[in-house]
Amino acid sequence: MDAGRFILQARLHEKSAYLRVGRASATLQVHLGLVHHVIWAGQHPTEGVLLSRWTDVVFGSNKALHGNGNGVAMWDLSFDFRRRWIIAQVYRQFYQEDSTFDYQRNWRDGLWGVHVHLPRARWVRSTVYEYLNMLWQGARTERGEQRGADNYYNHSRYLSGWTYHRQTIGTPLIYPDLSYQGVANNILVAHHLGVQGHLHDRIDYRVLATYSRNYGAVLLLPLDAVSQTDRVQGRTERRDQWAVLIELTGVVLPQYGVYLQGAAGLNRGEAYPDGVGLMLSLGWRGGA
Repeated sequence: MDAGRFILQARLHEKSAYLRVGRASATLQVHLGLVHHVIWAGQHPTEGVLLSRWTDVVFGSNKALHGNGNGVAMWDLSFDFRRRWIIAQVYRQFYQEDSTFDYQRNWRDGLWGVHVHLPRARWVRSTVYEYLNMLWQGARTERGEQRGADNYYNHSRYLSGWTYHRQTIGTPLIYPDLSYQGVANNILVAHHLGVQGHLHDRIDYRVLATYSRNYGAVLLLPLDAVSQTDRVQGRTERRDQWAVLIELTGVVLPQYGVYLQGAAGLNRGEAYPDGVGLMLSLGWRGGA
């Protein structure tokens, strides 16, 4: 996992397995997949080398790792409908923090999505909507809890969490803080909408918009030389955030594959500083 982490030389394990019901040419297909990631082993600043058996990493849960690893997983379920005039997909991704095969109490969290593609359409060819909920975090609702203590993307021993060079590995809406090794915002709910199509035979457009409500996180900081950690209350009041991207692509010299692309992006809200970005590029797509 490179340098600059609380635990140096940590290793990364990734695997996925998918099952498809229905032939490739079938009108309806069902996909079920499991994606598993583990950050494990490495050099602790005071305890030295952290060891884990590879069998625990590949097949076990966080309990089997005995703290010498940080495992997360995702169950991925989708229903795909295909005809000549429409391709549609409805999907649900269940996020899992505590154990690879035990949902426990965070089944409410995760991602819902719908994607519709109309190959023969012009003005609106593709549309996608996604809803992300990361509020429950293992809450025991039978005890009246509104929020649990799973603390997604953070770990009490691997304090850098699921970050790499201060960038989040995974969902970009769960973002780190430059003054903190892990992530500083993992309690959130978000809506995302994307639309793509044609304005003209030579002009394509794409519009992406994301709205999120953010509530911070519980931060974990080193407490003393024996690797205990201090839980710092980083939860905040609701902070709304908007992000919008508008992109236009036009072919200027079709016989040579030369195109011009322009884009404008806007971030506005209370979660992080407002920002505006502009891009203008000239490109070439070669053919065989």
